[in-house]
Amino acid sequence: MTTWKKLAFLALVVGFAGAAVAAGFHHGRAGFMKDRIAARVNKALDEIQATPQQREVVEQAENDIVNAIQAKSQARRGTHQALLEAFTADNFDTQAVQAFADARAQDVKDLAAVVIPSLQKVHDALTPEQRAKLGELARQHHRDRHGGFGGE
Repeated sequence: MTTWKKLAFLALVVGFAGAAVAAGFHHGRAGFMKDRIAARVNKALDEIQATPQQREVVEQAENDIVNAIQAKSQARRGTHQALLEAFTADNFDTQAVQAFADARAQDVKDLAAVVIPSLQKVHDALTPEQRAKLGELARQHHRDRHGGFGGE
């Protein structure tokens, strides 16, 4: 598998973890979600036999990403209510819905500005063999959760 595919796949895994964190923050379970993510990351690091130095790099990347997601989540409080109001009003508020969409697009760009450099640091810290093993673990997780249909 090419390097860009591995990075894209790792970004997808991190993205799913980020979505889980965001959902946890949204429902008041931030600590629980952080613990679940940390447990999964540590399990993966154990599987690839990461060194203490590699673990530091990965943990820093994890913290940076989780903190960025948490900050975005807190900043978005109340936006869904505004979207619902725009939709349920007598006159559909196109500008409000477009502003909502634009804000979400900016959120993705802002998070990418944190996630991509963090993934680069993790990539650089791991050996090719470790990245291959991590990719296989992620593919296995995907197959286990989705039955392997249309995923690759």
